[in-house]
Amino acid sequence: MKIVSIEDTQELNLPHENWIPAVSRQNFTDGQIGEINQFDLLRAALRQRPDVIIVGETRGKEAYTLFQAMATGHGGFSSIHADSVEATLTRLASSPMDIPKTLIANTLDLITLQLKLRVKDKSVRRIIQISEIAGLDEKTGEIKTHEIFKWDPNTDTHSYSGNSIVLDKIKERYGESDEEINYELSKRKLALEWMVKNNIRDYKEVSQNIKEFYADPERFSERKRLSV
Repeated sequence: MKIVSIEDTQELNLPHENWIPAVSRQNFTDGQIGEINQFDLLRAALRQRPDVIIVGETRGKEAYTLFQAMATGHGGFSSIHADSVEATLTRLASSPMDIPKTLIANTLDLITLQLKLRVKDKSVRRIIQISEIAGLDEKTGEIKTHEIFKWDPNTDTHSYSGNSIVLDKIKERYGESDEEINYELSKRKLALEWMVKNNIRDYKEVSQNIKEFYADPERFSERKRLSV
């Protein structure tokens, strides 16, 4: 898998062999001679036929190109500053990004909302909501969303709504049954719980364990003594 990341200031450090990091360059002279912005880097990245494109922060015209890339089969990740799922969709559809709502509804799968807040007198970051894109409302023309995970501030835990549009798409695309999907999810859940229990938090260790799992899930489960 080839991954290309695009950032203004390099912050990502992916423990992945086939990873190409790209960083924009500012112009320090009159005019725009020598400047390389995220839009330029994204267009260049598409020529490298990446499997996944990561844009550190989306805030300008590069957003439209990223969505076009996702619409043609490339995986895409990015971050954006907004205080809610609705505000995120509004920013994407407004200037200077100007992404058509139809393209957003047909291309984007998930929005994850993370906030910095205080829990038990500690400053922490929490994912407070994960919502799926549920298409375009034919009557209003607005993008529909479906919340699948929500954070409870009273218990500091997450609750699951019980159904997922993305999982339904996966079942349809690969001909998987509910039992097969749930079995695969259970294996991944056990692997993550094992890492939490064994205090595996360093990103390199986490990445290595995830690689081992995907290379051979059965062997990974056997070595870690996990059973579904």
